[in-house]
Amino acid sequence: MLDTLLINRPDSCCPLDLVMSVLDIGCGPGTITVGFGPYVTPIGLVTGIDHDAENVVSVSKRASEPGMTNVAFKRSDVMALQFEADTFDAVFENNVLFHLADPVAASKEILRVLKPGGRFAAREVDTRMSSLGI
Repeated sequence: MLDTLLINRPDSCCPLDLVMSVLDIGCGPGTITVGFGPYVTPIGLVTGIDHDAENVVSVSKRASEPGMTNVAFKRSDVMALQFEADTFDAVFENNVLFHLADPVAASKEILRVLKPGGRFAAREVDTRMSSLGI
């Protein structure tokens, strides 16, 4: 998924060997976060965040598994991310924005922590389709 995000696009700005930091917003069980691990540089870091403190405690155990030296999890709110501006090379979110009352404000906060030239990928469901029975 991240390889598609960073390589298979016409406006690619950075090869994978330059990706040092990835933020996964709404990481849930951490499967996508962990999947990003091999795509960052050895000194890079993938950070998965979730608003649910219990979930973060549970999923943090994954970061201590063998080979997970570049993956971390923490509790954070997408509306007020606990990171400095221009921190991440890439930010990914999966089905988070449509849950929010103000997805535009959340997107602005995401862009605040994204480095200039970085990539923000959002994957959302189209709830209008479910009302059609599709």
